[in-house]
Amino acid sequence: MAKQFTQRSSKPTLLAADEGLTSHAVLGATIGNMLEFYDFGTYSFFAIQIGHAFFPAQDQFASLMLSLMTFGAGFVTRPIGAIVIGSYSDRVGRRPAMTASFVMMSAAILVLAVTPSYDTIGIAAPLLVILARLVQGFALGGEVGPI
Repeated sequence: MAKQFTQRSSKPTLLAADEGLTSHAVLGATIGNMLEFYDFGTYSFFAIQIGHAFFPAQDQFASLMLSLMTFGAGFVTRPIGAIVIGSYSDRVGRRPAMTASFVMMSAAILVLAVTPSYDTIGIAAPLLVILARLVQGFALGGEVGPI
């Protein structure tokens, strides 16, 4: 009769396989986040050089400001990415959404890495850089939300 009044724990117990999977998933997500934030930090560190290569202007200050405005463009699309990729993850699951976010970020980084300078392809260079930054912000927003 005393057993009727005792409460059972409603917390699920993790098995060894679940713990391994959880730590593996956490490690993967952590590495992905580190790489994405590393990219944002690297862009800000090289803003002067990026300004000279992709946004040439008579005034060095104007070149730097155009580069920093491009950096800021990534933050504009973060809330949009959070909404779109967040709703996508609700429909198909977290893993496909995270994978899509990583693929978009990787593609944008590749575009930034292989885009020739303004001297080589003209106005297409800054447009490609801006587009890549917009995609990066969208992807990061989908991963971490509109922080």
